[in-house]
Amino acid sequence: MKFTYSEYEKLICFLLENGYVMAGYDDYNQIKQAAILRHDIDMSLEKAVQMAKIENYIGGGEN
Repeated sequence: MKFTYSEYEKLICFLLENGYVMAGYDDYNQIKQAAILRHDIDMSLEKAVQMAKIENYIGGGEN
């Protein structure tokens, strides 16, 4: 997967449209089709903020 914000948005939409529920490590095993979005933000807080904005806009952030 080529990483761009656009592709990230498409990935989240694909997961949601196919019945996946965004989960955290504390509750993924209670959800039938769970997806965990892991963010390695140690290199750029600005990029992390942009990803969070995308998730918030789509509604795909962690439960």
